[in-house]
Amino acid sequence: MTSLTGVKAPVWLNEGLAIYKAREWTFFLISILTKASLTDRLIPLPVFILSFPAEEEPAELAYAESFMFISFLINKAYNDLAEEYTLVREMLSARSKSGLTQEAVAELMGTTKSAVSRLESAGKHAPSLTTLKKYAQAVGCDLKIEFTQKSDSVKHETGGAKQRKG
Repeated sequence: MTSLTGVKAPVWLNEGLAIYKAREWTFFLISILTKASLTDRLIPLPVFILSFPAEEEPAELAYAESFMFISFLINKAYNDLAEEYTLVREMLSARSKSGLTQEAVAELMGTTKSAVSRLESAGKHAPSLTTLKKYAQAVGCDLKIEFTQKSDSVKHETGGAKQRKG
């Protein structure tokens, strides 16, 4: 695999992606990774960068580590974008329920179809509250933004809140 810059991707990256895409994660690989982790025999990433092991046992561990690292990166990327994708799904659902096209929404918002298309794309930009309100109005919805307590959050104690004078 060659990246967009023309630089060849490391073997561990190719192998991890291949196992991930093929869904070849097995109990056998889990047991190899667990054993290596418990015995402090994981292969350091700099070793992977230099070369991928050729011998069977280290190669199996290298495949397992490569897969786990790729899985971590994919899950992190997904979790980092989860809120954006949730917003996009809500927007697309609202537009679908309204029966409007992007062109019709753009006209109601006083903008262009390409602007609506960008608005309905996750990760491209952060729309303003005004833009989201216009979109909601165009598709016949109210915009509701709320703060919800995280299930794993810790309440912070303050040493005494300062009162506003006046």
